[in-house]
Formats: sequence, structure tokens, C-alpha cells
Amino acid sequence: MPSPEAVNPKSIPALANRKEVTLEKILVPIDFSENASAAIDYAIRIGKLAGTHIALLYVVEVSRNQLNLDVYSASERIRSTLNDLETKALDRLESLCKEIRTPGIECAASVRIGIAYEEILDEAEKISPDLIVLGGTGGSALARILLGSTAERVVRFARCSVLVARYPPNQLRPSPAQSGVSDAKQ
Repeated sequence: MPSPEAVNPKSIPALANRKEVTLEKILVPIDFSENASAAIDYAIRIGKLAGTHIALLYVVEVSRNQLNLDVYSASERIRSTLNDLETKALDRLESLCKEIRTPGIECAASVRIGIAYEEILDEAEKISPDLIVLGGTGGSALARILLGSTAERVVRFARCSVLVARYPPNQLRPSPAQSGVSDAKQ
């Protein structure tokens, strides 16, 4: 195996044929948790560098049996609760978008109802982002083996690049004055 110093970068096919990476649109699925805050902060920082459009997505998660059309249509209470959750989530997302929007960074908000990873992947198919940035919870290995996680399923099945964002373990969530959202206003 040749040493790295002896290799001419032009002789490496992957480097010789590389293409410019564009980041015009970033999908950021959030659940309003601290991990989602990390995803927003990363997306804003990337967005500032690339002058991109950030699409925030919240999924009102329901179980598969609640997605059954007969159950959903038969229960006015379920429909009402889901509509209330959808409205409240959209209000919160719109508020975040107002903070994110700056010259060079656009923001849009959407809410879906369903299974989180399926809805994230459907939204990604719909808007064709160049990158998905989402927060990871860092659950236990056993939980991941038995249940899988939304982030892992999105990473596995997304057709674009995925960044799973976390704050470093020794770093607490930044104060509002230090957060990426506040940075976006500057």
C-alpha cells in the first residue's frame, strides 16, 4: 500500500471525478427537544455558509392502529386532538422560522401526521433536499437493536445525505444569546 505522501490526488478516481456539492435545501425534522435544537443550530450554521433554504418539519406521531382510516374517521375526538396538535406545532414552527430567516436563509414549516421516519422520508421525497439534519437521542444499544430509532431509519433509507446532530457531551445547550437561532438574526 503506498504511503499517503506518495499518492498523487489526480490519480485517485474519486478525487479526479468529484463534483461540486450543492446545499440549496436542508430538511430539519424536529420534535422540540434539545437534540432538535442541535439540529437547528447545525442547519443554521450550514445555511449561512451555503445560502440555503431550511425546511422545518414536525411529525405528530401516532401509532399504526390510530392511522387506520376507520378508527380515525369514526372518532371525532381523535381527529380534534390531532388537528389541535397540528395547529400548535405549526405555530411553534412558524415562530422558529421567523427567527431563522435572514438574508440568504429562507425557512418554511410543515407538519405531518403519522409514523415519524416514514413521514420524514415522504417529505424528503416531496421537497428533494440536498441534506437532512436531525437530532439523535443516543439511546441505549439494546433499545436501538429492539426498536430502531427514527434517526437510524432516516439515515438508512434517505436518498440524500443525512447529518445526525448532537451537542458535545460536555457542552450544555447554548443560552439564547449564544444559540444558532440568535446568530441567525445577526
